[in-house]
Amino acid sequence: MADTLIKSGHVDAGVWAETLGAALRLAHDGGAPDNTETYYMCVLQALEQMTEPHISAEDRQVRRADWEAAYHRTPHGEPVTLE
Repeated sequence: MADTLIKSGHVDAGVWAETLGAALRLAHDGGAPDNTETYYMCVLQALEQMTEPHISAEDRQVRRADWEAAYHRTPHGEPVTLE
């Protein structure tokens, strides 16, 4: 997702790297384990932080609920798509 935002010009690669790096440092300093779950959560946090000025918290909650519903109705192994 970040790559698409960078390639489309919506996000600067340097700003993305700084934002993700800050999230990873914060997780490390907070004692989070060095694993894929921590990395995923940091990526999610960085994406949310970068989209905050453009997407309200309420809209994010609605989109998350839409995504979760799509995930639950998608057969295993198939791509998740939003309607």
